[in-house]
Amino acid sequence: MIGVGIGLAYLAAFAAGGLLDRLGFPLPSSAGRISRIDGLRGLLALSVMMHHFVIWMQATRLGGTWERPTILFLENLGGGSVSIFFMITGFLFHRNTLEGFHISRIAALWVGRFFRLTPLVAASVVATGLIILWTQEYSIRPETVFTPLLTWVAALGQPPLLGHADSGRIDAYVLWSLKYEWAFYLFGVPLMAIAYDLLRGKAPTAALPLALVIGSLAATRFVALDWLAFPPLFAMGMLASEAAKLGEARIWSSSRGGMLTATICLLAALACAPKPYGTPWDFLLGLFFASVACGNDIFGLLRRRALLALGECSYGIYLFHGIVLFVLFYFGASSLAALDTASLPLLLPLVAIIVVAVTATIFVTIEKPGSAYGRAFVARFSSAPPAPSEDKVVG
Repeated sequence: MIGVGIGLAYLAAFAAGGLLDRLGFPLPSSAGRISRIDGLRGLLALSVMMHHFVIWMQATRLGGTWERPTILFLENLGGGSVSIFFMITGFLFHRNTLEGFHISRIAALWVGRFFRLTPLVAASVVATGLIILWTQEYSIRPETVFTPLLTWVAALGQPPLLGHADSGRIDAYVLWSLKYEWAFYLFGVPLMAIAYDLLRGKAPTAALPLALVIGSLAATRFVALDWLAFPPLFAMGMLASEAAKLGEARIWSSSRGGMLTATICLLAALACAPKPYGTPWDFLLGLFFASVACGNDIFGLLRRRALLALGECSYGIYLFHGIVLFVLFYFGASSLAALDTASLPLLLPLVAIIVVAVTATIFVTIEKPGSAYGRAFVARFSSAPPAPSEDKVVG
């Protein structure tokens, strides 16, 4: 039944996205945006939600613990989606690196990212804290409040918040990926920009991200560092940006054969990768994403307005779906006890609708105003043009 529940949840979320569109939800402007990427983001965030629903089922019904799903496809549905999110980041900000190092532009990018990412993280941390207070399993002392709170908001980790030992489970421990996003913005972008300045006219622009992929993979043979699995993902997004410049790649990716091949690559990676990150199967995910970057809209699916609405909500879906799942499985435990385990996945469509409704509200009230304030702040205090972001990207 888990497959049925997941399928129905995607359909329910799609219907909710369509309703948002009809109600006047603000969709991204077509100018300077790549609708395929926007639509893909919505599907990826929903896939992470499905992944964590399965983990909750394991922990509460199947005698397991809070750990990776035993079925590879369900495990990679979450991890593979995060991998593609990293590729999207590399793709979107590749142009910043190609422009070379300009401190005013880099600073503008950092400010824009802060106002784009941090308000929603802070809101999710507040929601988590309120839930901890509601459960009455807390300890309010300076060492249980201030340092953990700052660590969460800065996405440096998720130590016990308010003394609650398992507080990270409330949001499904999703903040870990933002640590790597921030590492890319703070270090990856400026270092790549400097490298492009040094290599300008001496090597093809695709050479640098390709070297990053090869270098990171080579380094894993000599040192056991988990973080080495992630630079290649950002670099694959940059390579996808380079591929999008090639007419042949755009033509093939937009063809039925290209779309079918890319879909097979995606499904093979999800079904076969032994772990979500740092394996050769990442290259199949990279091929799929490069195909989308070059024009593959999955037979028109990624251009549908309902998915564009979900794409706008994707960051909120990623940050807040875990909180909705916690409320369901923790506070609703007595009601769920009346359902047999096989029927539990049939709740996923309802969960999807609730998550979309909650995050659409959050997008309008917190995320969109935060991004707008960041752009206004940069425009007011910087003579440099605002750094491109996913809100303004030329494909």
